[in-house]
Amino acid sequence: EDFRGGPYERAAAALSQLEVSFSPPRGCEPREALEVLALSQLEMKTCALEASGGQAELYSMDDVMPLFIFVLVRSTCRRPFACSRYLSDALTQDQRLESEGRAVLLLESAAKHIAYDWDTSKLQATGVDCSAEDPARSAEICAEAE
Repeated sequence: EDFRGGPYERAAAALSQLEVSFSPPRGCEPREALEVLALSQLEMKTCALEASGGQAELYSMDDVMPLFIFVLVRSTCRRPFACSRYLSDALTQDQRLESEGRAVLLLESAAKHIAYDWDTSKLQATGVDCSAEDPARSAEICAEAE
């Protein structure tokens, strides 16, 4: 996928590495995958700061969520539910309440929003299986159809 030209290309590329990190022969530990997810979110915040000329930072979830949805759609991460479940299962109870847990919850919430809340009627008209485990690709096709 070509990310050149957009202000969030680095964030999408960083998030794309999450799914790659699980693939053989790499097959990283959950801790390493959590670092990849955290890096992608940090990159997204950095891109937002750069895109606004240093005028806007992402503080609240109301700011972060829409942008993370966009980054997820632009990434090549095709199984965000599987990634978030794997990472969630690896978290300790304390980690679930800290930044690691919030990062995983953000990934899961963004994937749910794309898969279940977006109007998929345009996707169904194009023959895309909206129930597939590829909500990001489905959302991308829907965005292109508008």
